[in-house]
Amino acid sequence: TCLLPRGQRFVRRAGALPVDFWADRVPLPVRPPPGTTRKPTNGRPPGASTCGISPLLDGALLIARRPSPVLSEEERLKTLQFLEKSHAELTAEMVRLPVTMGRTLSSMRKKQQMERKLEELEKATAIYKRDKVFMAI
Repeated sequence: TCLLPRGQRFVRRAGALPVDFWADRVPLPVRPPPGTTRKPTNGRPPGASTCGISPLLDGALLIARRPSPVLSEEERLKTLQFLEKSHAELTAEMVRLPVTMGRTLSSMRKKQQMERKLEELEKATAIYKRDKVFMAI
């Protein structure tokens, strides 16, 4: 009896070398040894920076090139004035609403929408009253 698994038995012919029929039918994947494959670096040696200084300084240069996230004082004051004006207008509009407001579905929705806008304006005003306002870039 043969101790090899099925499909890997060798057939011997008179004067011929042993033949492995299984190897001819199923190609085995050939992988390089671990640690020998590298990602393409576009002609640069691995670990080299794009600016030529160092990989750590590249990040610092990219951060330095970004525009400042701090809003200028002039823009902050302009926005604050606009927010306060909008808040005053919305408050005046809510005062003018009839006392019976809130009996119909549409009037309830309108009142809730106005209250939500008023809350948003109050939050924005609180943010823009700070000395420094940071904007998302």
